[in-house]
Formats: sequence, structure tokens, C-alpha cells
Amino acid sequence: MGDKKILGLREYLELLLREAERRADIQRALLLRSLEERDSQLERRLNTLNELRSEVLTDRALFTPKVAFDTVASRLEHFLTREYYEEQHKGLSEKVDVNVAALAELRREISNLRSRNAGYAAALALAITVFSVILVILQFIRH
Repeated sequence: MGDKKILGLREYLELLLREAERRADIQRALLLRSLEERDSQLERRLNTLNELRSEVLTDRALFTPKVAFDTVASRLEHFLTREYYEEQHKGLSEKVDVNVAALAELRREISNLRSRNAGYAAALALAITVFSVILVILQFIRH
């Protein structure tokens, strides 16, 4: 047994303890490095999520609010339906028909007034002619 070193129990236990502490230190260092890597990954993910959130908020400002969209959409839907067009066209068509009828009536009245005025002018011209003839006859008789 000359070459082999024989350890005492105390020394053997101290050696095992130091080996366990060294392994624990290595494990602790590995765990700390793993936690640091995990923290940096988590920080990168949080930064990415924050960027996404700010983009979403920016994009949200570009969209029309639902209430405003619904209001405009209902108005467009109201204006673009065939029934609405027909209803409005019918109302306008009735107004045009009434105005055309009133215009035709006015034209008839103007025509009647012109005819009446022409008749009055002819009657007046006849009366003046008759009066002039009577005056000429009276003057001829007096002389």
C-alpha cells in the first residue's frame, strides 16, 4: 500500500463536501446565466409587445369609430336603395306634373287674354271707325 494514498474519514468527507460545493457553484452559475438569458429574452419580448401596442394605437387612430361608420353607412344605405330612389323620383315626378299642368293652365289663360285683348282692340277700332264715319257724315251734312 505504499503508493496509494489512504485518506482518513474526515479528509474523505471534506473532499466530498468540497466536490459538492464546487458542483453547486457550477449549477448556481449555470442557473444564473440561464436566468439572465431568460430575462433578456423576456425583455426583448416585452419591447416587441410595446412596439406592437404603440403601432396598434397609431393604427386605431386611423380608423373611423363604429358609431360614425354606422351613421354614415345607414345614410348611404338609405340613399342607395332602389325603393328610396323610386319614392323620391315619384315625389319629384308628381311635383313636375303639377308644375307642368299649372304652366299649361297659365299658357291657356295668356292665350285667352291675348284673344280677348285682340277682340277688344278690334271692337275699339270698329267703334273708332264707326265714330269717324259718323263724324264725317255729320260734317258733310252740315256743309
